[in-house]
Amino acid sequence: MSVTVVLAHSGKCIELECTPHTRADAVQAALAQLTGIEQADQILMHGGNRVDGAKTLAQYNLPEDPASAQPVFLYSRRLMRPGTPAPPLDPVPETHVQYPAPQSWSAPGAGVGQWEPGTDFIPILESQLEAATAIWQASQQRVAAAAQYLGEVEAQGLSVDAACTNVELHYPKTAAAWEEFSTRFASQHAAAEEALARFDSDAAYLESTPLHPALARAGPLRSLADLTDLCALRGTCTSLRSGAPALAARVRDAAGVFEALRREVEALLLAAPSVDLPGLGAALQAAGAGLAEQAGLVDAVARDARDARRASGGG
Repeated sequence: MSVTVVLAHSGKCIELECTPHTRADAVQAALAQLTGIEQADQILMHGGNRVDGAKTLAQYNLPEDPASAQPVFLYSRRLMRPGTPAPPLDPVPETHVQYPAPQSWSAPGAGVGQWEPGTDFIPILESQLEAATAIWQASQQRVAAAAQYLGEVEAQGLSVDAACTNVELHYPKTAAAWEEFSTRFASQHAAAEEALARFDSDAAYLESTPLHPALARAGPLRSLADLTDLCALRGTCTSLRSGAPALAARVRDAAGVFEALRREVEALLLAAPSVDLPGLGAALQAAGAGLAEQAGLVDAVARDARDARRASGGG
């Protein structure tokens, strides 16, 4: 069985022969050879979930029944980084139309375009048939190329939808986790700052508060400070005071990263499609109808040429 892999940046499709026991990293290795996208740069997604290279395809219900199979989308980390230029587009193949040499419509002794008895129309009809056939074949090539490009654009649209689905699935969890962390950190950081701010006064209070005489007689204990390792506490306090600003700065940096992520997610989910796929599909259907009309004209000219040959005794 095979798995269809859609390249998100181009819309092109790759068919890979696989079994349910094939590991996803083996698929990635094959894709690296076929596409030039290194494994470390690949992100594979299927059914809205990211594919783990250490798992087998069976764990993602792959390969699937061809009638209902969903493609695997391949994304390049490098191409998804902000500011990265889009890869170059494939050149549009040129279509050449080979027109036959024009034939004269005049008989010997008659003006151009004038019909005289005895005029041989067979070369004219055959010339028209060659021209009509050349135009029809060129149109077929153009419509086929347009259909291919439209299919690739539709595949790119599906890859965008898959990415959006993944974001919609996982981003709320990420946002909730960040909100919970931010709230907890703010509370704990404020409590820590308050404790560090009053440490010196608390330590002085411990040192100045004498113990009950009964406790003092039990050993060399004079104040509450003697019940703990105040020296170690002072060292911890000094370390926390020096490290707290760096920790707060790291959290602020993380907040900036998350804010940038939030803006990118909103831009992704709110971005309107820039390609009118239904309109392009309708135009392609109209072009297909035009091809059918051209085919009818070619058949009509071919029949006229055959009739003319039979009438002239040429078979």
